[in-house]
This record gives sequence, structure tokens and C-alpha cells, in this order.
Amino acid sequence: MDLIPRISYAKDFFDQIKSRFELDRYNGDAMDCADMFRNDEWKVVDDADYGENTRTDLIAMACHNPEFQRFVEAVIESMEYNKKSEDKISMKLSKELQQWVDIDDACHIETIKGRHIIVSYHDTSNPELELPFIINRIKSLYAAGGAVETIHVIPETGLKLDRSITDHGDCQGIPDDKLATKCNTTNSTL
Repeated sequence: MDLIPRISYAKDFFDQIKSRFELDRYNGDAMDCADMFRNDEWKVVDDADYGENTRTDLIAMACHNPEFQRFVEAVIESMEYNKKSEDKISMKLSKELQQWVDIDDACHIETIKGRHIIVSYHDTSNPELELPFIINRIKSLYAAGGAVETIHVIPETGLKLDRSITDHGDCQGIPDDKLATKCNTTNSTL
């Protein structure tokens, strides 16, 4: 009889949590530690077996030091808090905006100074492929009811675009040498 192997991601987290614990301690350091894992916290907080296994293993790995064990438990609680906050934010988005966020793995929602912001990251290494994608993403963002507030530019990428990309109407008014850096991260206010 084949058994499903036990899955735990504790080793993916333990060394970094321990390193953070060994730094100068301050009020809120457990939340700051949890924030280091925002893209991977699902491995710890999910209701699936691997989530429970990971939580159990992290606590067991820290049991030799009661203070460290309390820190690990606080980090896990902070991850759970982060996940619940994301779920609440997601519920505030229109269905269209939530779909816009969900279809791109480089897109997520952040809360910065009390404002909920959609952040979309873009690849700067291949402007020929990425620029049309960025333009379509921005158009679809507006169609879904969002708006672009800020675009962060990475200057001097040293990349040049194929002239044919800029010949269509979407890029009019942008000098060719600036196209590679024009749209690499968009922040859209909810």
C-alpha cells in the first residue's frame, strides 16, 4: 500500500527565523520576521496537512529554548494575521480587480501607510516581450476599474527595443531609448 509522504516546509524557514531571533530583539520583531516570508507564508498557515506539519515541526525544532519557541509561535501567529488581512483586503476588491490581481503571479496587494495598493512587477530583461504585456495589463487594469498612480522606473538598463515594437500607436510620444524603462512596476490605488 502506497502512503502519501509527510510534507513539511519547516527547513525552508527555520534558519532564517533563528537568525532573526539572534539579532537585537525589539517589540514587533516577530511580525518583521513573518514579513520576510510574505510569498511563502502559505506553506505555514494553510489548513492542509503540510501547513500543520510545518507549524508543528517549527515549534518542535525550537523547543530546546523556551524563549525561541515563543518567538517561533509569535512568527506563526503573525503569518496567520498577515494571511487574514490579505483575505479581508481581497474581499474589498471588485470581482474584476481581484481577477486582475489573481491572473498574474507577479501581482499582489500591499498595505502601505494604511492604503491598499495593487503592486505589479515586470521583467526588465526582455523589453520586446514585456512592453506589449505591460501595455495590455495597464489597459485591462483600467477596464477592471483600477487606475495607475505610480510607475517606478529603473534607469539605464542598457536594453534597447526593436524598432517595430514602438511603431504601433501604443508607444507614441515615448522616446525609443526610454521605452525599456518606462513601465516596470505599476502601483494602482484600490
